[in-house]
Amino acid sequence: MGLKSLIVSETPKLSKNLRLWLNLGIVYVVWGSTYAGIAVAGQTFPPLGGMGLRFTTAGLLVMALLVILRKSVRVSRVELWSVTQIGVMLLVGGIGTVSVAEQYIPTSYVSLLICVTPLYMAVLRTLKGDRPSRLSLLGVVIGLVGMVILVLLGNEPVATEPDANVLFWSLAILLASFTWALGSFRSKTMTLPEDPLVLTAWEMLMGGLVLMLLSIATGERFDFANVSNESWGAMIYLILIGSIVGYTSYIWLLEHAPISLVATYSYVNPIVAVALGVIWIGEPIGLNIVVGGAVVLIGVILSVSAEKPKAPQ
Repeated sequence: MGLKSLIVSETPKLSKNLRLWLNLGIVYVVWGSTYAGIAVAGQTFPPLGGMGLRFTTAGLLVMALLVILRKSVRVSRVELWSVTQIGVMLLVGGIGTVSVAEQYIPTSYVSLLICVTPLYMAVLRTLKGDRPSRLSLLGVVIGLVGMVILVLLGNEPVATEPDANVLFWSLAILLASFTWALGSFRSKTMTLPEDPLVLTAWEMLMGGLVLMLLSIATGERFDFANVSNESWGAMIYLILIGSIVGYTSYIWLLEHAPISLVATYSYVNPIVAVALGVIWIGEPIGLNIVVGGAVVLIGVILSVSAEKPKAPQ
């Protein structure tokens, strides 16, 4: 388990309620901050290669930690194939696309589009025959209206590059959030390692390796001599805090908190991301981001709150 999450979840002097809110706070802030971290790292790291370095390193560090804790990291061939598929859908299709898109459009805009993931989950459940409640479906419709406002009805340019095709990159991010939702959805029926930390380690390692291969295939080049101190700092933060601490805190929450409470990260993260985009990177906020983002968040809140909570364990 990540060191910070290990302390939060295992310290006997902390009440379960306090441990829960500390871990939830970590997921709120850490995952929300990764959007700005990816943008800063991407200033001098190649986007795909940089994320490949991030997840490969994080996966190896988690494996090393498990070995130190005398836990087996061995997986079967079936499990390895399953974690590879999940790593590709979540980390390559999801975060890999985000890292490239943030070269052209602001982190605040990206984070608001990504937060529609719970809406995709509701659609996938419906297609599978597990029909969500009417309130949850209403949230999907409202979220779709918010996406239209964000993508099509903006009166102010949101591109960070003069020649960027905002519509193209918006659709790419919507596809990235779908691959994340699909990977999460399919993981429920796959044969996976029983230990969630072993699963996380292999998922990050395999996803990171695929990102590295894509980086090579697309002609990206690592020029470590020209990587700025800011980008190195962001990369270290993404590896240690964003990947290891954030993911392990999330795993702890899934095991100890109602799912309705855990899911609130999906509409808190964008608020953190937008604030850091303005403060850290100096990104402007257009009217479409304010209005469309608010409508998307309302839709996500309705969809998430309509789910029946799982009793704490």
